[in-house]
Amino acid sequence: MLHARVIGVLSSSAYLPDGLLIASDTQRKIGLFHFTTAEIGAIFDAFLTDEVRLSTDGYADADVHGPTRVVARRE
Repeated sequence: MLHARVIGVLSSSAYLPDGLLIASDTQRKIGLFHFTTAEIGAIFDAFLTDEVRLSTDGYADADVHGPTRVVARRE
């Protein structure tokens, strides 16, 4: 969803239920995702009700010349 190149609304189709058509930027020429209104609502609800239970930040591979990589973990 974050890298969607095209988002279209599908309404009154004889072949597919109403919903959203989403094409990612990397697969836009070969693939298209269809989500019904109930499916897209469930995805947004899961995202909006999610909670971070564990959070850590720090440096990986730190040496005398300073840190080389920052790491963040959220669960």
